[in-house]
Amino acid sequence: MEETKQITLVKQKASKVIEKAEITKITSQSTLEGAKTLLSDITGTQKVLKALRESMTQPINEGLRKIRALFSPVEDNLKETKEQLKEKMSDYNIKIKKEVEEKKAEIVAKVGSGDVDFDKASKQIERADQKVEAIPTRKIREVQVIDEAKIPKKYWALDMVLLRKDAMAGVEIPGVKVEIKEVIVSK
Repeated sequence: MEETKQITLVKQKASKVIEKAEITKITSQSTLEGAKTLLSDITGTQKVLKALRESMTQPINEGLRKIRALFSPVEDNLKETKEQLKEKMSDYNIKIKKEVEEKKAEIVAKVGSGDVDFDKASKQIERADQKVEAIPTRKIREVQVIDEAKIPKKYWALDMVLLRKDAMAGVEIPGVKVEIKEVIVSK
């Protein structure tokens, strides 16, 4: 992207205020007043830089939002359809596995009674196993919480947003204190 005159000017102003801030020593009331002015200049430069950056990125971000909105319904439908199809395949796979296990038990019973010889039975079992292996699967491990009350304290995360909100509202929370810090304000 080509650097515009406006960007060049902001970069130059930023360099000047950075340079001034680096060499600034505050030793008296007058140098403190100069530092306040410099702090204000830095804040102003940051605002100009942010406005300039946003004027350039806003059209790009808007274009991205429009492109995403254009593709989103189709992507969502495909994702949902894919999950539904996987669920149907999984249900069928469970059904087939059950049938294969029943068939194996039947074959083993026939071998035990002498109705079928061992070689023929092993071939039948092999064909039944191939039916199950035709559907690609993989095993995944999932963790499910079955009783939150039994979970040890070390696994619970602290909700800092809620904690801060309540503490600032004056709620007494054991182990928490509201500390007042003074920070320099830039105009």
